[in-house]
Amino acid sequence: AKCSERGFPGQPSIADAMSTATTSERRTTVLSTMTGPQPRSWLDRIEESPNRRKIEVGLITSICLVLLIVLALTLFVVLTINTTPVSKAPLNLHNAVFCENATCFEQARRVMGYVEWSREPCDDFYTYACKGYHVSVAHSASKYPITQGAQDTLRAAVEDVLANWHADMKPSDNFYLRYGVSLFQECMQGVSDSKEQLLSLFADMTYNHKPFFLPKSFDLEPHTLASRVGRNFWFFPLITVRKDVDLENRQHIIVHLDEPQLTAPKALFEDPEFQKDYLKAMRDLSISLGFDNVNETLRIFKLEQMLARGTTHLRARVPFYKKVKLGSLFLDKWNIYMYLSNVLGENMSPEDEVALRSEKYFTRFLKALKTTEWGTVNNYIVFRLVQFLSPLLLSKDSKVLQFMYKYGHALRPPPSKRTRCLDALEPYFKPLLLTAAKITFRDTEIKRAEASRAIANLKESFKRMSVKSFYPHTEQSTLNNKLRRMRIYYFYPYETKEYQYMKQWYRSWKKLQYKYGQIVKSFRNAGFEFAKSQAHKTLQDFEWKGSVFQQDPYYDADNNALYIPASLFEPPLYYGDSFLYVFFSPTPLALPR
Repeated sequence: AKCSERGFPGQPSIADAMSTATTSERRTTVLSTMTGPQPRSWLDRIEESPNRRKIEVGLITSICLVLLIVLALTLFVVLTINTTPVSKAPLNLHNAVFCENATCFEQARRVMGYVEWSREPCDDFYTYACKGYHVSVAHSASKYPITQGAQDTLRAAVEDVLANWHADMKPSDNFYLRYGVSLFQECMQGVSDSKEQLLSLFADMTYNHKPFFLPKSFDLEPHTLASRVGRNFWFFPLITVRKDVDLENRQHIIVHLDEPQLTAPKALFEDPEFQKDYLKAMRDLSISLGFDNVNETLRIFKLEQMLARGTTHLRARVPFYKKVKLGSLFLDKWNIYMYLSNVLGENMSPEDEVALRSEKYFTRFLKALKTTEWGTVNNYIVFRLVQFLSPLLLSKDSKVLQFMYKYGHALRPPPSKRTRCLDALEPYFKPLLLTAAKITFRDTEIKRAEASRAIANLKESFKRMSVKSFYPHTEQSTLNNKLRRMRIYYFYPYETKEYQYMKQWYRSWKKLQYKYGQIVKSFRNAGFEFAKSQAHKTLQDFEWKGSVFQQDPYYDADNNALYIPASLFEPPLYYGDSFLYVFFSPTPLALPR
C-alpha cells in the first residue's frame, strides 16, 4: 500500500500530479484574466490583407507617374527656352567689341544711366547692350554713382565704345554684336559729330555723380539730360546746396563752395585768377544790392574763408514767409520756390492754391524778387533770373557782369527737369518776370501800370482755370506723364459749360504755342538755343559768344536792358463769362535784329 501511494521509484506520485495540474490551471486563469482580448493594429490588418500587394503596386506606380510628368515638363521648358528665336534670346555682350569685359560692361551701364537718350534707337541700344533699366528722376542719382576711382575706367570705357564704331563697320558674324552695332548706328545718326560731342560730354563729367556741363552744340533733349544731371540746387554763381539736407525743418544747410565737382571743372575752380574774380564779383554784388551794413558784408566776405575751408554749417530757422537778402547764405524756400511749384503743378495743396490766387501773395512775390537769394531751388529759373535781372540791376562795368561774361560759358547750369512743365506756363510766367523786373528795379509809372495789368490778368486767369485742371492725374503720374496728358477739357464732364471753356482755351493755347513756338523752344533749351524766325520758319542755333545775356531775344544792346514788347500786355480776351488768357497780337512779335 505504501508502495502504491508513492508509485514506482523515479516517477511522481498521484497526489503530486494532481497538485501540479491544479497549479497550472490557476496560473492559466490568472494570465487570461490579466491579458484579455487586445485589438489588432492597422499594420497587422495590412499584413493579413489579401490586397496588400495591389496597394503597394499602385503607390509605386503613382509615384513614378508623377516623377515622369515633372521630368517631361522640365524638359519642355528647357527646350522651349533654347529654341526661342535669336531676337528674343537673353543678351550677353561681355565679349562684344564695345563691351569687352565685366568692368567695361558695368561702366557702360552707368554711362547710359546718366545720358538716358529719349529717342527709340538710343533707348533700345541702352537696354540691349547694357541691360539697363529706367529709373525715376527722383532716384536716378543713386542708381549709377560714379566714384572718383572709377573715373578713368569710365572714360576708357566710353572711348572703347565709340572708337569701335564707324558708319561702315562690319563686325563678325555674331548676330548679337551685329544687331547691337546697328542700333548704335541708328542712335548716332541723329546727333551731329556724335563721337566728339559724346567724348567731350563724358570728359566734362567730374567726380561722385555730380552734374556735368553740356557742350556748346549738344543737341539732345535737355529735359532728359536734366533728369540725370540736375541733381544739385544751383546758386548764383557757384553756390550749391546738397539735396540730402532737410530743407523743410531747416536744421542745417550745408553750403559747398570749394568742391569743383559740384559747380565747375576742377581746373577752372583751382585757377587763382578765377577765385579772385569770383570774390570780386561777390563783393561787388553785395555792394550793388546795398548790403553795406556790417553783418551782411561780413557774411559775404566769409565766402573767402569758405573757399579755403570747404564746407560750413549754418543754422537757418527762417519764418514761413520771411524775405532773406541776397547776401545771406540761407535758403529762402517759400518766397519763390513755393510760387513756382504751385504754378508748375507740383505739390499743390488747397492752402497753396488759395495763396496762389491772393493779391497779397503776388505782391509778396514781386517784393521778393529784389531781396530773395538767387538760389531758388530751380536751376532753370535761377539762370533766367540772372539773365533777366542782371542787365537791369547792374552797370556794364559791374564785376558781376564781367564775371558772367568771362566764365558764363563754363558755368552755365544744366537745364532743369522742370523745363517742359515751365514751357506750358511760359506765356504766363515770362511777362510776370519781365514786368516784375522792370517795376522792381526801374520804378516808373508806366512800368508799374504794365506790371499791375499783367498781374491782374494772371490772377483772373487762375480764377477761371484751376491749375489742377492742367494735370488731372497728379497722384498717378510723373512730371512727363502730366505733360503728355495735358488735355485740359478732359478734366470736366462732357458738354458742360466748364468743358466748353477748357476746350476753347486749349485750342487757343495750341494756336498760341504755334505763333510763339520759337520762344517756347528757345526756353526749352534754357538759353542755349534761340529762335530767329517765326514759328513756321527754320529755327537756328546761336553759338555762345561769352555773354549769357546778349542771347536773349528781348535784349536791347543799345540800352543794355531787356526789351518788353507791348503786345505781351494786350487786354485779355473774354468769351461770355469765361476768361481765355491769350497773348494774341495784331502785329507780329518784334525781335531785335
